[in-house]
Amino acid sequence: MSVWSRLVAAVAVSWLSLQPVAAADRLIPLEVALGDVSLNKVPFLIAADAGIHARNGLAVRQFLTPAAAAAASNSGVVVPRQYVRGDVANPPIGIGGGTPMVYRVSTDAAAVHRVALLTTESIIRNTIITTKDVTRVEDLNG
Repeated sequence: MSVWSRLVAAVAVSWLSLQPVAAADRLIPLEVALGDVSLNKVPFLIAADAGIHARNGLAVRQFLTPAAAAAASNSGVVVPRQYVRGDVANPPIGIGGGTPMVYRVSTDAAAVHRVALLTTESIIRNTIITTKDVTRVEDLNG
């Protein structure tokens, strides 16, 4: 093996060994509100602990709002202070149920309008009560 080949191989190995460090510098920061303290948030906590976010290029900061922490404390659950964050009013991603969000938007004109990307709910547990003129979903437009 020539000196040139050895030099190229050494540089390549050095470059490859630095990739995880370089990748860590390029993580995209992302604020994620967990919404409430409940068992359905466990998969998100496990994903963070297992490093799944970082492996996919994200530096995820998961947190609870002060209202969610207070609601949990009313049930006897103590949320450590470092997991409560009140300075992010509208995080780009919020983990919460689709049905409660739809209900809040439809009953509160001041509610923040959100987009549900996906849900773990397989059925809608709400009933729509209308006039007899509304007989199909398309009649709800307008």
